[in-house]
Amino acid sequence: MALIIIAFILGSLPNDFMPSDKVSIISSERALSFSGEFNESNPTLSLLSFIISSDIDFCLSFVNTRMILILFLFRKQQVDQTVIEMEKFLDEVFPQIKGRFKIINLSDEGSLVEMKVKNSDLRPGGTVSGPSMFSLADICFYVAVLHTIGLEALAVTTNCSINFLRKPDPKILYGRARIFKKGKSLIVGDVEILGEDRKIIVAHASMTYSCPPTKI
Repeated sequence: MALIIIAFILGSLPNDFMPSDKVSIISSERALSFSGEFNESNPTLSLLSFIISSDIDFCLSFVNTRMILILFLFRKQQVDQTVIEMEKFLDEVFPQIKGRFKIINLSDEGSLVEMKVKNSDLRPGGTVSGPSMFSLADICFYVAVLHTIGLEALAVTTNCSINFLRKPDPKILYGRARIFKKGKSLIVGDVEILGEDRKIIVAHASMTYSCPPTKI
């Protein structure tokens, strides 16, 4: 809905709102810049930030507005398709966790995965158990690795060190994975376990994965 409103407001501006010599047409460099700055986890904010950071001439051009939206929607479709393919692959190789996790975002930098806390995830004290948070960290880093090397089921955890920092609410947790280094056979990174608001880190895991050498 927000995108429709933005498109209507900017797209309805007449081309002669400003002198014709001040109305510029989108450049290929600017389009590539937006593609690189796109934040899949908050697409509306990405579009707004892109428009605000552009010069006023750029924003007021009807042609430019349409091209921004086309580029935005195309990139969003690519992201959605990548997530769908990854979730389908997980359902095939890990049917045990089907419906357990939801992939929110995949990018070259890492991943964002959601886990809805169930009663079986709780421990005495009304908080989420360590093994459940480890499972979220592990699957989150797993999909980040697979997004980097390709859909390789035999990528495996070789090391995980997790620190539990705060007591999380037993509702929804998010795992945010980052990849730091890709070697000949190992991939190193970390996962932040976040509360429902995605602002407070409740646990932090350092991760190392081993992958078939030809896949890195």
